[in-house]
Amino acid sequence: MAKILRFPTKSVRDWTIVEKALRKVLDGTPADQTAKDTIVERMKPVYELCNRSFSASVELPLPQSAGAQDRQRVVDAVQQAIQQYELSLQHSRTTFF
Repeated sequence: MAKILRFPTKSVRDWTIVEKALRKVLDGTPADQTAKDTIVERMKPVYELCNRSFSASVELPLPQSAGAQDRQRVVDAVQQAIQQYELSLQHSRTTFF
């Protein structure tokens, strides 16, 4: 039976690159190894937060009797909900610390 090899996801590979770059920058500072490790450890959740993606698909069946105004109200409500979600994400990113 063949052994399945699991490769790291793109996000994991990208974090490895970011971590190496961050450590290289930190090597040029007077911080000791413990401080450098702490900084890298604390930056990983920030990276993960900024690396999130969101995808959604919505199907809103409306009765055939729904007029143009009714349909537009639904579109407006969905757009407003998406905008509120985006604002909450932005807020969570700015209040992370």
